[in-house]
Amino acid sequence: MTKRLLSSPIIAIAVAFMAGILTGHYLALPGSAVIVVSLLSLAGVVLSLRRRIRIAPVILSLVLWTSLGLLSYQVRYQRCGEDDIVRYSSDQPVLVRLQGQVLDDSYWAQSSRPWPSDPTLYFPIRVSRIYTRQGWTTAGGILRVRIKQPFRSHLRLEQLELLGWLGRYRAPQNPGELDWQRYQRFRGQLCWLTVESGATIQSLAPAATSGPGLLAKLRGHFSSVLSDEDFSIESNSVLKAMVLGERDPAFRRLDLAFQKTGLFHFLCVSGLHLAILAGFIWLLGLLVRLPRRTAALVVMFAIIFYALLVPARAPIIRATVAVCLLCLAEITGRESRRLHTLSLAALVVLLWRPAEIFNIGFQLSFITVAALVVLCPRLVQLFLGETMTAWTRDPGMYRRPQVQQLGQYIWLWFLRLTSTCLVAWFVCAPLLVYYFGWFNPWSPLYSLLLAPLAVATLFTGYLTTVLGSLFPILAEGLRAISLNLAELFYRAAAQLARIPGIIQHLPAPHLLLLIAFYAWLILVALRPRLRWRFERFALSRAWMIPPLLAILAGYFWWAGPLKPADTLALHLLSVGNGHASILELPNGATLAYDAGSMTAANLTDRTIMPFLRTKHLRRLDGMVISHPNWDHYSGAAELITATKIPTLMVSPYVHDDPRRKDLSKLLGTEAVPTIIASPAELLGTGRARIEILWPPKSASALRLSSNDSSLVLRITYAGRRILLTGDISTTAQRLLLSGNIDLQADVLVWPHHGAVVDTTRSFFEAVDPEIVLVSCNDRRAQQIAKQRQAPPLSGRQYYTTAQNGALTTLLRPDGIEVLPFHNGF
Repeated sequence: MTKRLLSSPIIAIAVAFMAGILTGHYLALPGSAVIVVSLLSLAGVVLSLRRRIRIAPVILSLVLWTSLGLLSYQVRYQRCGEDDIVRYSSDQPVLVRLQGQVLDDSYWAQSSRPWPSDPTLYFPIRVSRIYTRQGWTTAGGILRVRIKQPFRSHLRLEQLELLGWLGRYRAPQNPGELDWQRYQRFRGQLCWLTVESGATIQSLAPAATSGPGLLAKLRGHFSSVLSDEDFSIESNSVLKAMVLGERDPAFRRLDLAFQKTGLFHFLCVSGLHLAILAGFIWLLGLLVRLPRRTAALVVMFAIIFYALLVPARAPIIRATVAVCLLCLAEITGRESRRLHTLSLAALVVLLWRPAEIFNIGFQLSFITVAALVVLCPRLVQLFLGETMTAWTRDPGMYRRPQVQQLGQYIWLWFLRLTSTCLVAWFVCAPLLVYYFGWFNPWSPLYSLLLAPLAVATLFTGYLTTVLGSLFPILAEGLRAISLNLAELFYRAAAQLARIPGIIQHLPAPHLLLLIAFYAWLILVALRPRLRWRFERFALSRAWMIPPLLAILAGYFWWAGPLKPADTLALHLLSVGNGHASILELPNGATLAYDAGSMTAANLTDRTIMPFLRTKHLRRLDGMVISHPNWDHYSGAAELITATKIPTLMVSPYVHDDPRRKDLSKLLGTEAVPTIIASPAELLGTGRARIEILWPPKSASALRLSSNDSSLVLRITYAGRRILLTGDISTTAQRLLLSGNIDLQADVLVWPHHGAVVDTTRSFFEAVDPEIVLVSCNDRRAQQIAKQRQAPPLSGRQYYTTAQNGALTTLLRPDGIEVLPFHNGF
């Protein structure tokens, strides 16, 4: 054991450092105790080396590196300075004026709301001063700035003074939702700042002309070299994203198309891009007859310069370290060990930012490369056989005609590319399902088909960047070729993304199943070094199959339905100023009642679909849109597409509403069968039933507003009732009260997000609910908290999505239970 650890020290050190980070994240250990353990371990290593003890220094060194990993995590993410900007923030936004320097790069993002909106600019800023009652005070920390109105995007490293609303990131409000608080904390950003207008921003000093400022200007120059207004926005965006890692308003559309097809690794700058660039520079050096060592030195400096030019991410740092070590090996004449190189790259990344270990980009990058290094050669050997493998090692041993040799080289290249795509897909698929719930069985085929096009786009893009800076006239033709290739690449990915069934939405596996799968992969990789030997070739691999089948069986068991039998569940999601709810019937059918929000962007992707995956719901059997207001249907189009909803139910008043055209265009009602609801209509089967109480078919004669035309549903099961009211206001409530309709219900979803109107008291008395649920924002929740003590609101259980997060109401034969996602702020 000691010999193995000593022969692979960097691997053991990297694993120990990762173990320390994980320990610091999951266990709250006192920092003083960790420091004492580190010092004792260091002293033990020194004493053991002096006394020539073999095993002790190895174990103590691993303990030391584990302690260092734990300390680095605690110092970076569990403490903040006395002057940190987070100490000036609170749960509610606060108006502040501050100064600071823009970091890294800014990027544009287009809102996914159905109404036209300007792109929003995002960028991180390092705070230097904040204005208080005592005047300007020194402050620190990093926050994320959002500018709502159009503003210039080139802000890199500028000194700015901003006036905006300062706030803290909140914990997730819905099951399965991304924990933005944790995500931004790992990036060192504990607060956000929203700037309403660019007029409140003042530039104090431009970016410096040396160091990072010079790199920022060079990046802007290269971006202008790659851009051409005669081509489409998509082609310019694809080329700049692939070559420079830039983002713009079109990036989200590109992002979704490439994610669905499993081609996202081509779009974002990663190790593949650096490998192509390094190969391009290496071949260029050999063509001009540079010595191999000189060419390796040129490659190393060029890659370091490129890594400083593009945004710093884990795959970039990994590839930069790997290329530099390969170049150093060529310069010194020593052999480079690939797993050691990968371990050193991981250690460098984690020393730079320890929380990268929780980033899916870090995990995908290092797991994929490790699998490619270990498993791809075995797949090639399995396909080619021993003879071809020997020929590839020493082609001179097998003298063949040149045409045959060329064919064999092409065949070998094809098999290596195929094995790379298959291995990358196999090891990445569980992580993608775990984080995003996406499974694409065709991803290896798409990568194989579009890899030549992606390489050609990158190659011409790099050539355009170099020649465009040196010889602008000669670069015109190359830029046109690059942009045409980028356009073709994007269109191919977009067409592939439209194929039905390309993406399967699956529930996330349990963490233990994910760990078991990668433990099985490690055993497969270590199989040749294990001492197990079997006489027959088939038996030596037979032990691999049962564990994999057991993991798959465990996943299918885990992915089963979560709702108990004989239970009706209503899930009211927390979407801010809006409404979105999911109804699970006892017979297994699932319906959506509204899916909209005025404040939550990307509602389907960020909130509804993660919730469905968490609840193991793969489909929706129908959808009800209460009325044509944006805060009730802004995410409906994406939800219908993602879950393939077969039917859509709308109010009869939607035909007379001026927004009907927008709603029809948004939802694509021509392709989705639409049911016009009418009172006394029953939905559902079995003991559960859904009654439509409002509006009548002759709603047009009543001249109702959009809110008052909302569909009112009464859900009955096991003698219990839930009343969904949409946004009905004074007129609709008065007509319902005067229509001799039995409105009594045990659970009421408060109309119009908790709004109080003239008929609220009478409406509450008629419904007489035991439990009141409200889908609202923070301001409305505070108003309700003041009113709930007065009759007729007093004496009831109240839950608001703003304070309690998503609300799950269970109707069972033995009673009603409300399960809030959390208990408030």
